[in-house]
Amino acid sequence: MSPFFFRKFERWPLEGAKSISVCCEKCRNTNDHIIMVDPEIPLLQFGPFGKKPLLSLKKYYLTCSICGHDAKELTKDQANAMKG
Repeated sequence: MSPFFFRKFERWPLEGAKSISVCCEKCRNTNDHIIMVDPEIPLLQFGPFGKKPLLSLKKYYLTCSICGHDAKELTKDQANAMKG
């Protein structure tokens, strides 16, 4: 068992972001793609039970809501521009 400060955090959807309807490259369904936040390296977190790190290096992906395929990597500016 690894210590809690080395654990892998789960991805979460970007709060307040709009979904975009496009055709998925993997499953070929036309559906809403959502922006997912993937914390790469947690720098500061709230104890062993926190679901999100307080400070981390993050990557943003446009993700298919059916199959979970990462269609495109986004920059932080692109992801924040899609907030409503």
